[in-house]
Amino acid sequence: MEKVIAYKSFNGRLFETEEKCLSYERKMLKYPKVKKTITLADKAYIRGEYVPINIECHIIERWEKPYSAKKVSKYFIVGGKYKFVDLFGKHERSVMGGGVLAFKEHSMSMYWCLAFRYFAEQILLGKELNDEFVKNEIEKINTAYFGVTRKEVNKVKLVVEIIEENKKWKIDNPSWHSGAVAPYTFTMEKIK
Repeated sequence: MEKVIAYKSFNGRLFETEEKCLSYERKMLKYPKVKKTITLADKAYIRGEYVPINIECHIIERWEKPYSAKKVSKYFIVGGKYKFVDLFGKHERSVMGGGVLAFKEHSMSMYWCLAFRYFAEQILLGKELNDEFVKNEIEKINTAYFGVTRKEVNKVKLVVEIIEENKKWKIDNPSWHSGAVAPYTFTMEKIK
């Protein structure tokens, strides 16, 4: 039998030398590492000029330990009052790309797959979201169409799930939950 001396780190890992153990513990004190990035939306073309719009994209990257896979979460703050979460990564381009935001009723943004953008536009116009408003707007979107085929119109079946009364909503199109195309699901939450 041979007596062995080992050094045990705070998380139970064993090392042959004190230096290696201390080096490992110093390295582990830096974790979890979190990096947060905020990007502002591009300017929008409104009434003949480019103006900034109040939409921010927040990206949070997190590493639990050295060499671990990076976990990324992303959400949008619209008008400083609402948090939008795009569950399948379908909507970022439509709200962050600027371009011509249609700040009017019955715009192309009422097409069902642009509902994320439509609600962002409504918030930037000064509308406050509540259960009744969200349900009514989804009903308008479900009945509005702009030259699309009858087959596409029949797929316009957005539904609202009230997660928290007058505070948080989930918008979804259940007919897109099968097949190779990711669903167009997102949540909206009042934060202020």
